[in-house]
Amino acid sequence: MIERLDPGKDVDGFQPLNAGRLYLGRPNLVPGTPLGIMRMLAEYRIETEGARAVVVGRSSIVGKPMAHLLLGESCTVTIAHSKTRALAGTVRGADSLVAAVGRAGKSGGDWAKPRRGGTSGGTGGVPGPR
Repeated sequence: MIERLDPGKDVDGFQPLNAGRLYLGRPNLVPGTPLGIMRMLAEYRIETEGARAVVVGRSSIVGKPMAHLLLGESCTVTIAHSKTRALAGTVRGADSLVAAVGRAGKSGGDWAKPRRGGTSGGTGGVPGPR
């Protein structure tokens, strides 16, 4: 069914032509959350070139596109997920961290290096002060 979608109207980047173009480093339409994260990294002047980036999550809408966009910015990218062994150690080695798991608490805030770029592209809510 997704193959029948017009690639020019595929705002999530799922259509095989758009996913393939992203994979080849020639993106057309890019999923909004990864694109927004890249814009945020640029806005805050987070150095990406040569940085070690860890993307926690391997979904087709956030994790995988995020990894490809970071590769396009010359990052060294590790994709981690719920089955990654020693996840905390993997995250600690990152210069930039993108948590795209979809559930809160899958990448501990105390795992990341201090003063490094980090963001959440997930949808898991965390109760906060009211």
